[in-house]
Amino acid sequence: TRSERGQKFVERITSVVETLKKNKRSPLKYLEDAIQAFYAKQPPPLIAPSLGI
Repeated sequence: TRSERGQKFVERITSVVETLKKNKRSPLKYLEDAIQAFYAKQPPPLIAPSLGI
């Protein structure tokens, strides 16, 4: 990306995707669950439940 903000977004989303894959979880399913939680005014699902994050 061209901006620092865009670069930070890419770094963060890449980290989340890699963490989910390492935990054998679907990044697409996680995103779906996170969006549903947002609209339901609930906390997002944990990225790595075994680590508490």
